[in-house]
Amino acid sequence: MIDAVGTMCFDRPQQEMWILVGITGLVFEGGRRIGPGDALILEGDDPSLIELVSADLANVRIARFRLRRKVGADLRWVP
Repeated sequence: MIDAVGTMCFDRPQQEMWILVGITGLVFEGGRRIGPGDALILEGDDPSLIELVSADLANVRIARFRLRRKVGADLRWVP
């Protein structure tokens, strides 16, 4: 869980897939908006430096799931 206010920066290893799920509040990642119940999948060619900015400097809570293979190619998401 990530509880924060303002701007948060994370470095996502290229071989990891991250799933961010909004719990409370509203946060922006680039031009994308994550609200309660929204999920954002970051993988592969997505930026490795992730900057989350909370709307109106309000408290936000985000669940972050980090997935990676033990061996073999990187995990990929297929829509």
